[in-house]
Amino acid sequence: MKKIHLTCLIIFLASFTFAQEFNKRSNDFYVDTKEAAMGIEAEIPTIIWEEPENIIQTIQGNKTKIRVKVKSNVPIKSIIIDIKRSETSRAIKSNSIDLSETDKYEKTIDQELFLMDGLNTIELIAVNEQNGRGSSYRNIIVGEEAITETILANRKDHALLFATDEYENFDNLINPVLDATTIKNELERNFGFETELVLNPTQNQMLEKLRQYAEKDYAEYNQLFIFIAGHGMYDESFRIGYVVSKNSIRNDEGKSSYLSHSYLRDIINNIPCNHIFLAMDVCFGGTFDQAVASTRSGDALYGDIPKSELIQRKLEFKTRKFLTSGGKQYVPDGRPGHHSPFARRFLEALRNLGGTDRILTLTELYTYVETIDPQPLMGEWGDNEPGSDFIFIAR
Repeated sequence: MKKIHLTCLIIFLASFTFAQEFNKRSNDFYVDTKEAAMGIEAEIPTIIWEEPENIIQTIQGNKTKIRVKVKSNVPIKSIIIDIKRSETSRAIKSNSIDLSETDKYEKTIDQELFLMDGLNTIELIAVNEQNGRGSSYRNIIVGEEAITETILANRKDHALLFATDEYENFDNLINPVLDATTIKNELERNFGFETELVLNPTQNQMLEKLRQYAEKDYAEYNQLFIFIAGHGMYDESFRIGYVVSKNSIRNDEGKSSYLSHSYLRDIINNIPCNHIFLAMDVCFGGTFDQAVASTRSGDALYGDIPKSELIQRKLEFKTRKFLTSGGKQYVPDGRPGHHSPFARRFLEALRNLGGTDRILTLTELYTYVETIDPQPLMGEWGDNEPGSDFIFIAR
């Protein structure tokens, strides 16, 4: 089984409305609920998990070992282990622990349990002779498919789209707003993305919005897709490409009214989302890559493997990938109402829903756009890790 990050799974499983507060590596657990016995406030048994130590564990096989200590200042009356499908469901199996005279104040439970595929909640309930009741949970996910399903059920995909076709100092364009709006709708309807579309932004408005996304919290397997459509330019003296904003000045020698690709690279790279894919349908967009490199995607990395394993592998490594509508040249805006050539092929890829496995990878996406003239470029930047990818998972 591939490495699964427990921090991410803790965030995912928090949506199951756990009945208690917890830390990832908490051993001691105290229940706040107290019952009175004979007018005396009840002592609460203390439950200490030694194995598994983490609140959430993933295993491949169906057998797992637990080792738990129960301590109480008042003699322990009963200890029960319930195995459930969730913390709020009824027990599928209950085990009552035998207690001897020597176990009255401290009992160590050392058992092997058989669990079903999927989520299993192991609840240990200890009651003492004052009817003080303590309980504590461990959640164990069994099987690779179940782990993937948990990830898919709780992860989020975000999309931030900028589109400008109205300019104060440059010729207006025809299709950027139409392109971005259509892509936004496809991402929402067929891929479940949470999207935000920013129309005709000034430079400050673009930067403010990117700052908002840099201040968001992202779970480990969340993805962020950023799309920019509009005018772009390249300065031969500085050898830097720029995104032209609504209020960019045409004869700005210092280029302070433009958003440079170098600045954009740094801003997006520092957004705390592990998986980021940037697509730019702008002139000279290929200069986002400092070397104006051709695609580095290569052939498919994994071949014919199960869908669950594919998803895990694709989301395992940090992603900083980009796709631009051209290199160091102008790109066409297209006919009115018919999308730009780049956006048209991009939409075609999305509407194919990733084929039979319903997963569209960047390698597959590039096959749709690579024959456009000028040829789009795909590459990586910043903190990208080898083997990383960005995937569009159809509903």
